[in-house]
Amino acid sequence: MANSALKRACDRFRNQISTSDTLSIDSTVRISEVKNAIGEIEQELASRQSLRNFGRLIPFLDAVERYSKVVEVAPIKFILQGVKDYTHALDTIVTAYVNIGNRMPRFSRYAETFPQNIEFHERAYAMIRKSGWRIYFSSLWGRFGYRLKGLLDSIHDYGELIDREAASLSISQVAELRKEKLTSATAQEHKRGVEQLQDVLSWLNFTTTNPELKLGWLEKRCTEGTSQWITKSPKLKAWLKQNGGGSTLWLNGKPGSGKSVLCAQLIRFLRSSQRKVAFFFCDYQTPDCDTHRDIDASVPILRSICAQLVRMSSDMVSCLWDEYIANARSLPQAHLSEILPKLITQLGDLHIIVDGIDEISWKKHKYLIRDLMQLKKHSRECKLLLASQDIPTISSTLISKVQFRMAEEKEMIRKDLAIIIYEGLERINDAQGGAIEEKDLRDLQKRILDKAEEMFLWVQLVLDLLEREATSLQDLQNQVNNLPRDLAEAYDRILSNICDRLSPEAVSRIQRAFAWVIHHKGRHPIQKYQVRLAMTLRPGCEIISRRTKPFPNTTDVCKPFLEAGPSGSLAFPHSTVPKFLTEYVTTYKPKPFVDILESHYSIAFACISQVKQGLCLHPQATPNSMILCDVASRIYGLLPYANEHWIDHLLEYLEIRHEVIRDHSEPMIQQLLGLYGEISRLGGPQLTQGNPLGENEGWSLRWLEEFEDIRDLARRIIYLRKSEISNPKSNTNPHALLQSLRRYHETVQGLLRQSKIGGLLQKDFDIFKEEFGRDSYVCKVSGCDRAVAGFESESRLKNTNFATSKS
Repeated sequence: MANSALKRACDRFRNQISTSDTLSIDSTVRISEVKNAIGEIEQELASRQSLRNFGRLIPFLDAVERYSKVVEVAPIKFILQGVKDYTHALDTIVTAYVNIGNRMPRFSRYAETFPQNIEFHERAYAMIRKSGWRIYFSSLWGRFGYRLKGLLDSIHDYGELIDREAASLSISQVAELRKEKLTSATAQEHKRGVEQLQDVLSWLNFTTTNPELKLGWLEKRCTEGTSQWITKSPKLKAWLKQNGGGSTLWLNGKPGSGKSVLCAQLIRFLRSSQRKVAFFFCDYQTPDCDTHRDIDASVPILRSICAQLVRMSSDMVSCLWDEYIANARSLPQAHLSEILPKLITQLGDLHIIVDGIDEISWKKHKYLIRDLMQLKKHSRECKLLLASQDIPTISSTLISKVQFRMAEEKEMIRKDLAIIIYEGLERINDAQGGAIEEKDLRDLQKRILDKAEEMFLWVQLVLDLLEREATSLQDLQNQVNNLPRDLAEAYDRILSNICDRLSPEAVSRIQRAFAWVIHHKGRHPIQKYQVRLAMTLRPGCEIISRRTKPFPNTTDVCKPFLEAGPSGSLAFPHSTVPKFLTEYVTTYKPKPFVDILESHYSIAFACISQVKQGLCLHPQATPNSMILCDVASRIYGLLPYANEHWIDHLLEYLEIRHEVIRDHSEPMIQQLLGLYGEISRLGGPQLTQGNPLGENEGWSLRWLEEFEDIRDLARRIIYLRKSEISNPKSNTNPHALLQSLRRYHETVQGLLRQSKIGGLLQKDFDIFKEEFGRDSYVCKVSGCDRAVAGFESESRLKNTNFATSKS
């Protein structure tokens, strides 16, 4: 039985080793050859004055010699030779062999313990055969410590039983005990690995830039039967080929030509082929130096790619945890430049896809492309695909690279568009009860296709126009004859059609909705329920009640400019939409539809109004029993965002306005004065005189020189926020705003644990749990990315806070 167990363990080990290593191991059959090899290593170390006392191995080798007929002896020689030039690893492995030898049973009938010895060979061999194993040897060995301890304890238990002459009676019990210890060690090792991975991902800030959400959104936009030709294109086939083809490919095309969807299809193809791929989709919300002056344009992209590579390389997790998390190191770009080469080198065959680099400020294109091109230099097997418009600031750098031009794929794109157009026309026909004959559908399809000019986005827009406007076959044909020529004209017609059927107040509402999606702060997309409330708050409607709260479908009037985005958010279908709304003069309005000054005023006003209303949640203001239904009714859904950013939006509005406000009856001033009064009554933040502010903040507040109370409140809030960010533990006595906010979060978390609530329809309560359950556990530190959009559970928040606090 012992020999068969050893034979199985040896066979398992042989299955894991490479062909070349097998030949080396097969050439070593006697323990004397192992001892000779150890002697040679010892002589080599002596010449370098690095003797490691190999005499310690004698008990282990003697024990192995007793079982050398069944135990592989060559792995010992092979592993020691593999690590002889790396002192730390050599010491570690020799010590482990010594510990195993000291615990080996003395009688051959108990040789069944040796499968664990073989397992030790397996793990040691696996470590030293990985590319760049010296980098993360200590970390991997540390995680293996749980299993090694179980191995040694198991051997020790056999020795104990033998010493008590009880092994023959208790061998089955010990076998079971060994199995339990192995299971426990494996579980501990796995748990530690999961914890370390979560810490590293949080440190990399991966949770705020998760590209999987955008990928899923794009995959849903791909019509069945389209884009399949992409992997058959010669240029793409060469790029996809392992160990061949060009290492860099530039996919370029005009706006709306389907570049992002094609990238999503490539990612799906690579994954289905079990290939490694990391990716990032830039859009109008990707931070760069224009909006975040302290953030280089490439940092969010490199963070995301780094996090994805960490997920693919479990061996590197412990190394990163030990080097960066345990040592409480921050994450500047320099550290990304250290980490990425290690990951890319280890992973080998890897494809990296970055779409929409033209979305980043043109000033940063050269540097962004440089940083991305640097990635593939660390491995011959690493391939890079960049997708963008063909514009001078990008083409000047990528012109020498292999190009995949959408303009050269007209035939394949036309086939895809034909499928999309016919499907859209069938949808219109179904809505009319099948009143359109097949020949008319085909005629309409051809006429739309002839005008499409390989523009997927244009096709989607005109199909939406036809669906909304056509009232008869003749009308449908006329509409097709007069389709808009380009995206801007299509947007103009859609916007005019929306506004023509709305009242002026309703038009103002959709302007406020667009403004929020364009100008909201933070790295997380704005949630649909937040936009509903924000577009409702305005002068004359400063408080939201259960009777005035907007319906769930309130934002539908903004379609097709706004649509459902990832994870309950609202998003523009394409980056050309916000550009059109903020830059183009429209038929409906002699200036851009979304005016920057009006936008920042409406956002600041809504935030201040929600913060002021949120003071109703202060412990001194309302008993717990009276706030449950209000919170569950979602009328405070904007409060976390408003509390975090109302000062920022106020300062931004004042700077854009750029003149002193003197009108005491101005609605925003009235709201600010009311906020000041309520905070003072409930116990506002008390500070000493002369609290320092940054130059920009003090400069912006000069426009409020007529209102000293408001300026004083703003100064106090800004100062406290800065203090809290620099020292999160400093805020031990929260002021009224924070007390109200914390009560709100506690109430939300309590409601999520309930199945129903009195005084509220079950349907409304279910909507509350669906919308608020994703991110209700937030960080309490102002300025944290997770102070507004949190996590779905307290445990995830704690894990993230642990990693963040260390970094």
